Amino acid sequence: QQFQPLGMTNAAGVPVYAFALTVIPEHGDAYPVQVGNAVPKEAMAHLYPGAQLPAKVMASEPNGVVIDWAAVTAAA
Repeated sequence: QQFQPLGMTNAAGVPVYAFALTVIPEHGDAYPVQVGNAVPKEAMAHLYPGAQLPAKVMASEPNGVVIDWAAVTAAA
């Protein structure tokens, strides 16, 4: 849905962005989540409103979402 830079980097120096996402699980209903994720330089071209990005969700914490940048860049 949305993303914006947070003006900070992670320990590896990768810029961190705030995301407002709709998670669409394989089983169950879609739900909104807001998370911060580091975005590698090679993945920047894949950031645009409406992009469908693969993500991983913690089984015990549905709001624990990270975008799978390796899968994003491998599919390009």
